[in-house]
Amino acid sequence: MSANDFPLGTSEAAAADVRRRLDSDVIGWFTTVRADGRPHAVPVWFLWRGDRAIIMSESGTVDAP
Repeated sequence: MSANDFPLGTSEAAAADVRRRLDSDVIGWFTTVRADGRPHAVPVWFLWRGDRAIIMSESGTVDAP
């Protein structure tokens, strides 16, 4: 996957802002929808490297894949 496959904004300035935030932040929100339709959002630790994200999640929790 290249940057062209996953645009980070509608302009180069917006994409640069998103890239800076991904490079500096370490906590993001992982949001899923429960079986009954209610949203479930949890903070997760992540590392953004190049064009990939590494997401830390504990096995057996609602946010685990």
